[in-house]
Amino acid sequence: MFQMTALRDLGVDPRKFHIVPTSEFMYYNLLEIPPTYLGAHDWNLVGIRRAQESPLLLDLRLLHVSADDFENPQFTDAERDAPGFFGGNPDQLTALIELLTGLVASPVASIPSTQRYFEPLGVDELTPLGFPSKWIRGSMSTFGTQYFRYNPDQVAETPEEIKLVKLSGWVSDPAKSLNNSVSFQRFSQHQLQNPAFSPLFARGLSTLRFNTPALQALIALLRTHPYLQS
Repeated sequence: MFQMTALRDLGVDPRKFHIVPTSEFMYYNLLEIPPTYLGAHDWNLVGIRRAQESPLLLDLRLLHVSADDFENPQFTDAERDAPGFFGGNPDQLTALIELLTGLVASPVASIPSTQRYFEPLGVDELTPLGFPSKWIRGSMSTFGTQYFRYNPDQVAETPEEIKLVKLSGWVSDPAKSLNNSVSFQRFSQHQLQNPAFSPLFARGLSTLRFNTPALQALIALLRTHPYLQS
């Protein structure tokens, strides 16, 4: 079984992942690999920042740092340059769920329906958000991709922003390999007006804010991931 562990508890300096020293996030990782082997692996990093203690508001950030990134001289700030997804097998995805579950110190008595916070989106809803319809159809049919629009409570809301959670996976027995199991995206209508902007290739937009009910709904949503049911 995998367990998410804070980089500091692994004795790994976040700067080795090109995370700037001024970052306010605490980063967690799955692999307990000595720092000398960083460049030989892909790394799933989960960043957590407590924006507010009471009532609780958490900023969650997903970063995927690949082995190639360590060789790229233009990759200097992971929070800006890394894609915002967490990829892994079912045990690794379960470790992510357990990490998030441990953040809920005072669960709400009744967890709202996941659709209260996460609205399923189809091709017709995603196309105006800058996703090519042909690409979306292919991703949904090939990888079982599901997109959800995150609708936070007003206390966690940032006006004019579009917030998405994506679940997708590709199972290859017996390896049980998976690509892009969970992704976060956040962008604005203003960015969509720029012809050069594409949410498919955007970086540095993988931070979402959650209060306790929304975090519990996220955990419930992740537990429905098709890859965990395979």
